[in-house]
Amino acid sequence: MKLVVNRDSEIPLFLQIEQQLRYLILSGQFAPGTRLPSSRQLAQFLHVNRQTINNALKMLARDGLVEIRQGAGIFVKTRSSQITQPSEALMDLARHTVRQAREMGYSPDDLIAAISLVGNTHDAAPLPPSGRYLVFVECNQPVLESYKNDIEKEVNIKVIPYLLEELREGNPAVQGVIAGAALVVTTFTHLHEVKKLLHNQTVDIVGVTAGPYMDLMLSVSRWPTKAKITVVMVRRHGALEVAQSIIDAGINFEKLVSCGLDDPEYENYIRQAEYLIISRAAYKSVETLLKPEQKVLIYENVLDRASLNMLKNMLAANEHAIKEA
Repeated sequence: MKLVVNRDSEIPLFLQIEQQLRYLILSGQFAPGTRLPSSRQLAQFLHVNRQTINNALKMLARDGLVEIRQGAGIFVKTRSSQITQPSEALMDLARHTVRQAREMGYSPDDLIAAISLVGNTHDAAPLPPSGRYLVFVECNQPVLESYKNDIEKEVNIKVIPYLLEELREGNPAVQGVIAGAALVVTTFTHLHEVKKLLHNQTVDIVGVTAGPYMDLMLSVSRWPTKAKITVVMVRRHGALEVAQSIIDAGINFEKLVSCGLDDPEYENYIRQAEYLIISRAAYKSVETLLKPEQKVLIYENVLDRASLNMLKNMLAANEHAIKEA
């Protein structure tokens, strides 16, 4: 299988990968039922983050080209016979467009990725005017959507969500959206990295707190110090952050374990625990593993009231400054 990524291209890495896999499937080079390499294998082969691979696979799954079977792998679904032969007029248009792209220094792969990006977004709502939207950055897609919905509902402003991985890729299109934002918002656990990644931006970058943080710390502080504690999140990185927050708060346990659903040993960690902190997003996946005698604390991904009020006040101040200018 020949897959390449161009790190100098303006096309996001996940989209480059998605388009190449799409071509291999639609051209019949991957037959129906073919098992693709795992996201871990693809990430190692291409030297990219696994989240980049997962984003590409999600797009293919959304379009019905692959099926992601939990614990079994990724399999091709679409039959090449389903592809309609394009008309000669459309082929002429394609040839002309490829020639123009090459004259401008772009490869056919760059062009295909750009067309896909435009095609996937042309029906989406247009970006609000500069200064009339927020950008929220988070490492986890379900959590990101939860925070986005919280802010749009409570603060009444459009939120453009980005995964932390998308900032790391340095896509100029993403940087352009960020430049027009009224604020860039992230949780305190990511604030340092987001500021570092966006050091060339002039937009204000602020940190917010998850609502249950203080309640979580208060509850956990009452647990026995000799207890076996396991923190379970969708991704191990998120679990590590919660565990570190517990340590930073001065709450010490003899055995504090962190795991995500992406950890092959997570079932064992859960079974061995006496006390568990489990995110709402991960709970349904692990519910059947829990025992009646285990103490379980559900971690909700919502923003606290003080953070939402702070955002309202900052936006009001920005609005006043714009009117006064």
